[in-house]
Amino acid sequence: MPSTAADTASPNRSRRAAPLPPGDRRAAIVAAAIPLLRRRGVAVTTREVAEAAGVAEGTIFNVFADKQALIAAAVEAALDPGPTIARLGSIDGALGFEERLVEAVRILQVRLAEVWQLLLAVGPDGRPPATDESRSDAAARHVAALEGLLAPRSRRLRRTPTQAAQALFALTVGCSHPGVLDHPMPPEQIVDLFLRGVGGGRR
Repeated sequence: MPSTAADTASPNRSRRAAPLPPGDRRAAIVAAAIPLLRRRGVAVTTREVAEAAGVAEGTIFNVFADKQALIAAAVEAALDPGPTIARLGSIDGALGFEERLVEAVRILQVRLAEVWQLLLAVGPDGRPPATDESRSDAAARHVAALEGLLAPRSRRLRRTPTQAAQALFALTVGCSHPGVLDHPMPPEQIVDLFLRGVGGGRR
């Protein structure tokens, strides 16, 4: 049976991708905005964000009231500890104990550097109001994730897994924060310091 013109054209007919649901569209725009904000701060334009997200600029204003609302949503998403907690929870259990701690410290260092870079870039006007409660909650969630890594080897520790996790988190932040050190301490050294201290034995 001979092919009709419609049959011949249909395999090559361009098809527009199905539009994303509103929630997914919002998430895609926010995800595109975060790295741009780290590099450009609040000087980033909605056009740049739209190009990075692969949407029309007008789409941004269908989702966000204005540019400031987009920036606030992007900063809030970047500060969410959830993705970091998930990465800590997915560390390969086949790794040795010390290797898992090194990977955990590396994950925390990446988060710390990215958050610091973003907050510096957006400046005070682009930062959401931080409360003691929000900071405490984020720290507690990171500590709980580290406790999950330490608990199976609690007999190797001189403190409870919770205390040890608090110490590892504080040590990682103190030895990695750009406001404290010019260069973060390598994660292997942080873990060595955590497990063995700095003393050379009793005198």
